[in-house]
Amino acid sequence: MNTGVVNIVFVKTTKDAYIIDGREYSRVTKVLDVIPKPELDNWYRRMGKKYCDTKRDVRASFGTRVHKEIQNLLEKKEVWVDDAEMMEDLQMFKEWSEKHNLKPVSLEQHLYNDDLMVAGTCDFIGEVDGELKLLDWKTSKRLYDQYPIQVSAYLYMYEQQFDTKLEGAGIVSFRNGKVKEKHLDRSECYKLLPIFKACNLIYRWKYGKS
Repeated sequence: MNTGVVNIVFVKTTKDAYIIDGREYSRVTKVLDVIPKPELDNWYRRMGKKYCDTKRDVRASFGTRVHKEIQNLLEKKEVWVDDAEMMEDLQMFKEWSEKHNLKPVSLEQHLYNDDLMVAGTCDFIGEVDGELKLLDWKTSKRLYDQYPIQVSAYLYMYEQQFDTKLEGAGIVSFRNGKVKEKHLDRSECYKLLPIFKACNLIYRWKYGKS
């Protein structure tokens, strides 16, 4: 299957942005931070900033490690497992991927868009049950509202960047012995795109992005 996917070399990445050929592209995930998260705010007020920051960083580090080992699984490389939770998550992923006959075309694909001046990294592009789709892996307890908007932005960026249509996009979370997933067809993704563009306008206004 020829999708036109190629690797993009990013000169530099920062906490908030990708730097491509000297131009700054805001991270899709940072743009979506403008969406209020009352549950997160309440947790911080209840538990305190120091505790919550530590827990957040630990979970983020774990999620990064799981993403890497999922990539190794899909590339049929050696997988490093160092705790029971990771073992459980990777076993769930292996069973899920076999059930849906995943056939990767591109993993950890960098995406960017010059009109929106945003960039991001998509976890998986390839066949899922015979359809060409874009997927994002999560290790969160629930599927948050911003996740479908995130993958919708990725689908749009991918189609613009590579001139290839996708059937849809999805989010799949592996946590506490359960697989949670949300899938959107292409038309559903495009219905969410105006929400992302509105977030981007607010983000660029708030942080003075030209």
